[in-house]
Amino acid sequence: MEQYPLFLVSVAEAAQQLSAALGIAAGASAAGPTPLYPRLLAVVGAEAEVARIAQVVCSALSCALVWLVARPVFAPGVAFAAGLAAAVYGPMIYFSGELLPATAALTLGLGGLWVLLWADGGAGRWRFLPAGVVLGLAALCGPQGLGAIVLGAGWIGRRDGAAALVFAMGALVACATLWMDWRPTVGWDWGNPRLFWQGIEWMPGVDSYLAREESELIAVLMWEQGLAFPFGLVAPLALVGLGYRLAVGGRARAENALLLYAGGAMIGALVYGATAATRLPAAVALLPYACAGAIELMRRRRQWRQVVPGAAALLVLCVVFNAGSIEKRGEQRYWLGYAYDELGMRANALREYGAAIDAGVDLAAPYYALAALHGAKAERGRAIDVYRKLLARWPQENRAREQLAAQQLRADQPAAAAANYETLLAGGGDAASLLGRLGDARSLSGDWPGAARAYGDLLALRPDSSRARYQLARVYEAQGQAREALSAYGVLLDDARWGRSAALGLADLLIEMDRRSGILGAAREVGWWRSEGLVTEESLQTAEGLFAAALAQKSDSVADLWGLAKLLFWQGLYDEALVYVVQLGELAPGDYRVHFFLGKLYALLGGEGKALEAFERFSLEKRRAEIDERVKVERDALLKQLPGGRP
Repeated sequence: MEQYPLFLVSVAEAAQQLSAALGIAAGASAAGPTPLYPRLLAVVGAEAEVARIAQVVCSALSCALVWLVARPVFAPGVAFAAGLAAAVYGPMIYFSGELLPATAALTLGLGGLWVLLWADGGAGRWRFLPAGVVLGLAALCGPQGLGAIVLGAGWIGRRDGAAALVFAMGALVACATLWMDWRPTVGWDWGNPRLFWQGIEWMPGVDSYLAREESELIAVLMWEQGLAFPFGLVAPLALVGLGYRLAVGGRARAENALLLYAGGAMIGALVYGATAATRLPAAVALLPYACAGAIELMRRRRQWRQVVPGAAALLVLCVVFNAGSIEKRGEQRYWLGYAYDELGMRANALREYGAAIDAGVDLAAPYYALAALHGAKAERGRAIDVYRKLLARWPQENRAREQLAAQQLRADQPAAAAANYETLLAGGGDAASLLGRLGDARSLSGDWPGAARAYGDLLALRPDSSRARYQLARVYEAQGQAREALSAYGVLLDDARWGRSAALGLADLLIEMDRRSGILGAAREVGWWRSEGLVTEESLQTAEGLFAAALAQKSDSVADLWGLAKLLFWQGLYDEALVYVVQLGELAPGDYRVHFFLGKLYALLGGEGKALEAFERFSLEKRRAEIDERVKVERDALLKQLPGGRP
């Protein structure tokens, strides 16, 4: 079991107990239904291996306690058989390795019962005080122990009311120290009685039967093929044994105590959630009756009138307790996947998350985890499929819809992403966080009017959203609304975060406007633009200052050299622009756009020879770029056709 993922990684309730223990070690409290157990973990430093060794010792002690509490009630052979059965009882062995309070609750519960029987057999009411203390501690490790305390007090009170009061005070003293941290969690539903008696070791967190895959011992001691062993056999045998003893009559007082303890543990398990862990104290208390039932059947095997009723009852109970479909345990597969995920075993985690979903797990967590793993591997299509499955089952899971839209954007499906963002907004989602994403999705899908509306609505909610204003400027530019775009860029120039991006957008747009109008490179006088009203002098100076500041920090910044050169060129400051374009030619000699601008500048400045040379270089570099692009396209097409090629 050393390599069992669910032992290496604590999950579900075990993770909560371990977290609480670490919190206690750091000085925090540990409120919950089992406040004592995390404190016991904290004593051993929350070391899983040390805690498991301690629990193995407690399990061995529990075997002896089963023998001790059975000895005053049953024949010596039955008591010994019960102790031996406890030693090989699969769930006891399994839970001794889990960081759960089941083992501590079992040992303290049996210990309290033994002390109670000892107190009842002697003189002196003070003897009931330690019995109450031990059972009180048991209740702090498992709320199902409360039933044993209440029924135990009633059992004592029938003989001696004062002794019952001493017993109750002992339980109160034990519980009082952690009373403020005690938070019982009632989990009763009408399915609990079925789950309690059903042989299946069903659990909402971790399934003990999964350990069969890693442990040969657990595989031998626990199985569920037809008969959910062991409890699916222990419970019917215990009822048969109890039936034989009731038929004989004349129960001793000690037997009544054992039955009340088992009944109290059973009631507690039903009220607080019938799982394998909460059922353990009651199941072990039934072991003596199971052994008695088996021995009685063997002893009466030749007396058919006595054995047939018992055998028939056993058969019927086995069928009833083991009937029905085995739980698919999708949640257990999720936790196994989670453990693999934490251990970095991604392939195993993918398998287990997928198995949890295929099993119909009633949790969204496996879907999210599986989609996240696919997303981390850039498997966008698979991640999208998982989110769609999740939403088909839980349409109101808004987080999944947001994640789906994000994956659709990455998978170049902006229209689908926009539809999901619209659904979220229509459902009352946070407009301030969704409108920007909706605008992005509409922009990528080419829905410029829709994108402008989304960014405009966002600015109405958050007028200081510089990102929304920048994206709106880009949308205006894409729609051909140049003046609106220039105005939006101008507003952003003073923004600490978006100022440089706005300056680059401003410079590019001014040049693009000239290119579209066919006047790019036409001779202009300095200051010609003042009468056009396209952009203010203040905006131009601010943009130039941003580029100059960026170049002062990094003189070879191609983007800033381009931005400053374009602004100067557009203003007719050709001599100043030439300085920066020449630098660009040195930094990016293969960029044909640089040679085009050099040609234009030289021509405007009267350098016809240099202009001709630059235009020839422009034609050469442009042809090279076109050839390189064509070769790349052909190579990618060929790779797609080869086995194992890129998708």
